[in-house]
Amino acid sequence: MSNFSWVKIYKKIAEKIQGKKPQELIDLLKDCDSSNLKYLIKNDKWINVDLFTFFGSFNRAGFESRKKILLHIIEKLELEVNEPPSDFNGIPVMENRNSFFYWAEDETKSGDLNKLNSLFAVAIGYQKNNQNSSQAIDTVDSSNNNQTPCQTIKDCFNQCLEIQGVGLSKLTTGLFWINPENFMPIAGPVIAYLKRKFPNFEYDNKKGAKAWDAIFKGMQWEQYEEVLNFLNDEENHLNVKKSFKELSLESIESSVENEILENKNVIFHGAPGTGKTYSVLKAVESLTGGDTSRYTLVQFHPSYGYEDFIDGIKPVKGENSGNINLELENGTFKDICKRAFENLKSTEETKPYFFIADEINRAELSRVFGELLLCLEDDKRLRIVDGNVEGTKIKTQNSNLWEDKHAVLIENNQRFFGIPENLYFIGTMNDIDRSVDSFDMALRRRFTWIRTEFNERALRETYSGHSKLENYIKICYELNDYITLDKEDGYGLGFDYQLGQSYFLKPKDLTQDELDIAWDKYIAPLLTEYLRSIVEQHEIPKKLEKAQNKFKLK
Repeated sequence: MSNFSWVKIYKKIAEKIQGKKPQELIDLLKDCDSSNLKYLIKNDKWINVDLFTFFGSFNRAGFESRKKILLHIIEKLELEVNEPPSDFNGIPVMENRNSFFYWAEDETKSGDLNKLNSLFAVAIGYQKNNQNSSQAIDTVDSSNNNQTPCQTIKDCFNQCLEIQGVGLSKLTTGLFWINPENFMPIAGPVIAYLKRKFPNFEYDNKKGAKAWDAIFKGMQWEQYEEVLNFLNDEENHLNVKKSFKELSLESIESSVENEILENKNVIFHGAPGTGKTYSVLKAVESLTGGDTSRYTLVQFHPSYGYEDFIDGIKPVKGENSGNINLELENGTFKDICKRAFENLKSTEETKPYFFIADEINRAELSRVFGELLLCLEDDKRLRIVDGNVEGTKIKTQNSNLWEDKHAVLIENNQRFFGIPENLYFIGTMNDIDRSVDSFDMALRRRFTWIRTEFNERALRETYSGHSKLENYIKICYELNDYITLDKEDGYGLGFDYQLGQSYFLKPKDLTQDELDIAWDKYIAPLLTEYLRSIVEQHEIPKKLEKAQNKFKLK
């Protein structure tokens, strides 16, 4: 099937399950052989689910698991499907740790389930620009066969926004699943996309990025509907000929570039080989147009400290005398803060600057950051308001030695350090590193954490058209399952130890000879290090042999 093959199938499922009671939804999932559904079982009992949470069961991490659950549901519902979906392109997924719309463990929240199911029913038949959002639509509450708590898309949407733990991003994602032609998921990547794609958007006497910020702040149905109508107006699209569905699908394809723009402080973490540093650097190069003065990449290590990051006394060779002198030198982070602030206060267009800390957790971070934690927060960043510099301005431990060249800003003849609002701090790290604990809670909560996982799409793009591609993708998943899960005599190491796509891209061709070379050179050495911590040395060869048997083309 072609790209976005899931759209028609998702709509059929949505129409078929509308009106089903929680127990009926559970019955559809009960006998599905997938470990990815365990989150729906508490104390050996399946919990009640709303219609959106049911949909989320096959919109979580892992292509094979999602496909298995989806095919199971198609069979149980007896849907007529010409061909199963070949892709999940463009579908926003739920976080594995936050996959509920309705928190069923709290019996006092049963009214929330009714509200969500009412919105589901109303949204299925909603068509933009062809329906009054205040028009009542008769639906039935699936839990008690009474009239639903709301009958208009406007009322249902706004009521669901008030449910604890739902929020705009999750709610609009659910609407997009069931009616992608008429709804847009308002998540981080989409917001960044809209700001770049439509700089002339106007709202509330504001234009461009400020207009987008104004409409997203405290958004309810009225503002959301305005966004949907704007995106459906081809004149506002500058005659873009794409349909609304295609625009929606394109915009929600999560990218590192969008994640960076949406978060001032972000850590990309995950298993080795998932392309964290590569993808971050490519994204930053794209965002800066290759202007190396606007980004800095530093690989953190155990001896990297405050003097390298902010400033410190270092030996410097005199320009004329040739003598070695001790002088205060700016560190890499302060240098880029100075450059970013110069751009911020100039009359030129404000541009984004980026500091990339590769393998950030290898350094002793409390020593690196020192007194700077407060400055990292969004509302403490330096910004220009009506010609004045606002934000947190501090003196650092070496400020008594500063000259003008050491200060980020000078105000009232005083020298200060601060972090400009146009500077983005990006870190990368492997979850399996022993130094992960170097992040204390004070530092951890100031960053947005984005997990990177094995990317099946990279394999599909690299080996596109190969007759063995589907078989190869399957054995890659099987090998990762063997490494991470404690079943079939697997290693049971946990999700952090899965192999990233870079290990599976090593074969020059999809032949067993090439796979064996990749195994010997790249995969076996890594697994050997993994195994040293869980088995005796003499057991390793047998363990490796069993894993290699999973890496065989059928």
